[in-house]
Amino acid sequence: GLNWPAPEGNLNNAPGLTRFFFHLQPGEGCVVELGIDRLLEMAELTYLARPDIAVLTSVGVEHLEGLGNLPNVIREEGWLLQVSPVRLASVQAAEAVKLTNLRTYGIEAGDFQAREVEMGLGSTRFRFEGHPVALPYPGVGPVMGALAALAVTQILGKPIGETIERLSTLTLPAGRMQRLRLGGVEFINDAYNSNPLSFRAGMDYLQTQPGRKWLVLGRMAELGREALQHHLGNILQYIEQLNEVDTEGVEPCYRVLETLTNVMREDQPSETLPREVFLANAPAHVGGMVRVPPVIKSST
Repeated sequence: GLNWPAPEGNLNNAPGLTRFFFHLQPGEGCVVELGIDRLLEMAELTYLARPDIAVLTSVGVEHLEGLGNLPNVIREEGWLLQVSPVRLASVQAAEAVKLTNLRTYGIEAGDFQAREVEMGLGSTRFRFEGHPVALPYPGVGPVMGALAALAVTQILGKPIGETIERLSTLTLPAGRMQRLRLGGVEFINDAYNSNPLSFRAGMDYLQTQPGRKWLVLGRMAELGREALQHHLGNILQYIEQLNEVDTEGVEPCYRVLETLTNVMREDQPSETLPREVFLANAPAHVGGMVRVPPVIKSST
């Protein structure tokens, strides 16, 4: 939003930031992400970056294999704000770190607010300080990211209209609220580096959309010993929310489109392959059967 230099991709660790700073030309400023997955790493990165303005976007359970637990995550990520002269955080993050002299942003909450938010399948609109803002992506995440950029713009006293114009042509990496349409079905791929917090944001967005919805959920990595708890907890919480929806008179369905037809031929009985032909493709066989490695090894 500020049109300042920033690293490509997710070069957010010490080697990536060092490479970026080494090639950085003198200018007004730059924007970098500080990503951590182990204890004391934020202290290293803030010493390297020396931020004048710090923005903490969210705080939640993530990278627990290296950080251990949520209190450690809060302490480590909160260090970014403690060493910065100007502190900005989302309302959610501010409630977690509990620091003073902290300005906040959020949807209908905080010092800098997104109001009248409208989320569609391919875009989002909201108002910031009376200005209309349009984003070419749906979802809570893009709104919060744009809101952070707008808040920093205002803190710096820069023209808000220029930031709004740049946000209208925002481009996110593949896998972040990426919209696809296949066979009359709308797909939204939001699997980029998912964690329980981003999962809940995705569910919040889905609840604003009409029509039938299906979830394809994968494993959220790096949650350590608490992985099962957070996977099941989020899913069960969402199911409880679905139970509150009135489905009286809604016919159950088992597929996305009722107009789908089977384009495969009818089953026709035929002779099977001879056993010797089938076994010829097997890596090993014995007694006329395919030999496979044991799945469960004997403990004796």
